[in-house]
Amino acid sequence: MFRIATEAERPGVLLFRKDAFEQEHAYAPLDRFDAEAVHLVAIEPARAMVSTARLLLPEQRPFDLEETIDFRHFLSPTAVPAMVGGFSVHPDFRSINKSILIQLGMLKLTFVIAQRYDVTDIVIYTFLHLLNFYKMAWFKAVCSSFFHKGYQRDMIVMNLNLHDFLTLGLQRRGRMSEILSQVHLEL
Repeated sequence: MFRIATEAERPGVLLFRKDAFEQEHAYAPLDRFDAEAVHLVAIEPARAMVSTARLLLPEQRPFDLEETIDFRHFLSPTAVPAMVGGFSVHPDFRSINKSILIQLGMLKLTFVIAQRYDVTDIVIYTFLHLLNFYKMAWFKAVCSSFFHKGYQRDMIVMNLNLHDFLTLGLQRRGRMSEILSQVHLEL
């Protein structure tokens, strides 16, 4: 099940994300935005948290990334961007069969919540090795890579225009559409 975390779950969500990122990357992306962010979770049938993500809404701008990357280079003047990040998956759920469904479920939830807030574009930054996954999910690389001080590695900024995704992307996705149709959200 994919849904927005409750206020009571927020400390557990942040701890989950901190532990997952520190274990894998020796860096936890926790910051001042966490208090106001929309936290997304995937919950398994036994009620255990298996994945989290964080959605920053337009009213939280400027995002920290905007200190490094000028969004005007890839967004229209009328764009209403949100930013998603902090995707974390429990190690027991990282096999390709489990992980792809979880990641796509979290993206589907992100798209639905973004639409509720009249978001036009979803911006992410990610590790270079995940570039093809996000391209498959209709994100486009929008600038050259940048060095992230926390992760100590290069990252790439990507954008998904929700209008393009909803009008063009859904028509062309084939297998991904099948997978997304299996994802159930609790809203």
